[in-house]
Amino acid sequence: NKHHIPKGSQAYSPKGVRDKFEQAVTDEGGDIAKVLKNKHKYKELLELWYASFLAWAINKWLNKKYFIYQADNPISPGSPDTIFLNEHDGEAFPVEITELHFNADDIRRAKGSHDRKNCHLLIISRKNKPAFNVSEFVRAIQEHNWKFERIWLGIYTASSVTWTFFELFPSAQTDEVSSIQVSTKNKEDMSFWY
Repeated sequence: NKHHIPKGSQAYSPKGVRDKFEQAVTDEGGDIAKVLKNKHKYKELLELWYASFLAWAINKWLNKKYFIYQADNPISPGSPDTIFLNEHDGEAFPVEITELHFNADDIRRAKGSHDRKNCHLLIISRKNKPAFNVSEFVRAIQEHNWKFERIWLGIYTASSVTWTFFELFPSAQTDEVSSIQVSTKNKEDMSFWY
C-alpha cells in the first residue's frame, strides 16, 4: 500500500493497546492520571490509546477491524501519528491525532497548514464539560478549508465510560452531525472490541 509503515513496527488491536496502556499505568504505581498527563513520556502510547477507540468505533460502524501502527517519525517531520490497516483487505489510512485544548481556530493554526488529503485528523476531548456545544464546534471547523480526508472529534464521557466520535469533515448534506458511540458498559459494543 502507499502508506509507509516503518520497518519492524508493531501492529496493535484495541485490546493490544489496552494491554500496553495498562502496563504503563502499572509502571506509574497504578496512577492512570500520571500516564494521561505525561504527554512527553507517553506521547506515542497516548496516540495509540486514542486511536484504539476510533478503531473500535469504526469496527462497530463498518464491521472492519483496523490494526494500528505507530507511524510518527521524528526523522521525517510531517509524518502521521498512526496508520490504520485492515489486514484482511489491505485498506489503510493515516490518522493524525491532536488534543482539543481551546477551540477550532487553535486546531486550524496547529494542523491547518498540513496538506493531508488522504489522512484523517482525530481531535480528542477528554473534558468533562457538559456545556460543550458540538454543533457550534462543527460550524467553527467547517468555516475553514481543510486539507484532510476526514476530521473526527472524539469526546470521552467519564460518567458513562463512553467515547463518541463525530464526523466533522467533510460536512454532511444535512444539519445532523454523524456520530458513533462505544462504551465498555454496553454488551453490544463490547462484541465489536477486538
